[in-house]
Amino acid sequence: MLFGQCQAITEPEAKRRALEVITDALIPGRSAEVRASTAMELAAVLVLALPIAEWSLKVSEGWPDDPPGDVAGPAWAGVLPVVQRYDLPLAAPDLRDGIPLPASVRRLLVS
Repeated sequence: MLFGQCQAITEPEAKRRALEVITDALIPGRSAEVRASTAMELAAVLVLALPIAEWSLKVSEGWPDDPPGDVAGPAWAGVLPVVQRYDLPLAAPDLRDGIPLPASVRRLLVS
């Protein structure tokens, strides 16, 4: 849980840098492979910064510590691990022939 107050980033170069950081957090190296946003695109996008005033984190390790009444009950209990993976990339229908899969995407497929 994050607590803070959002602030709009209005300066075009700061917006561009923020969008590149987000893009590269999702697909490392991708912002260097695509064209930069145009002035019109930057003007059409609202970019928010969230300075974190307070935060809270809950992490569970191990098995649930259920009371005897719950253990005796009919409900399933356990842990469901979350696994993230990428499937095979699908090229845009209008992609010109001969454009190879970029390095940023190839790296995600072997992760």
